[in-house]
Amino acid sequence: MKVLEEYKFRADFEEIFVKDFCCDRFCKKFPRFKNLIGEMKNRIDINYKYFLVDLIIKNHKKGDKTCRDVRYHLDGDYKSDNQYCLWVNGENRTIFSKENIDFDNFPEERSDQNQFLENTLRGKECFEVPENTFVVYSSKDPHKGTICKKSGRRVFVRLMGTNYIPPRNFIKK
Repeated sequence: MKVLEEYKFRADFEEIFVKDFCCDRFCKKFPRFKNLIGEMKNRIDINYKYFLVDLIIKNHKKGDKTCRDVRYHLDGDYKSDNQYCLWVNGENRTIFSKENIDFDNFPEERSDQNQFLENTLRGKECFEVPENTFVVYSSKDPHKGTICKKSGRRVFVRLMGTNYIPPRNFIKK
């Protein structure tokens, strides 16, 4: 996982949930995000079959979860070579472990993986990603969403490079 440079982007958009959207189609449908997505794509490898965008803009209340799973988890399959670029604006940003950990005997089942990660990383130093900053990580970098400590608007943008997850092009307003 690497924390890269800050990128200013005006993020005053209506609430929306976009999941696994084809990058090219996303940029045509949401042209205001084209430059941001282009910059994100420049920060990950280009040798992937698919580039997928997730966009979540939500007004959170104190106590809301920013992610389905606020325990430590991995995106994608641990054995895959997926690569991600993340950019978050607002309160309650994604949390990563400060330690780079290579896991021996990593469990196969997702629920076992999450419990393993929680047990392994309990008490370890972690950090909230900086606002408006590119963060590049892989399917081997544990992280977690947060339970919101403050109410506020959160803009979450993630670009994934993958060879095995096809676009779903899902939108919910």
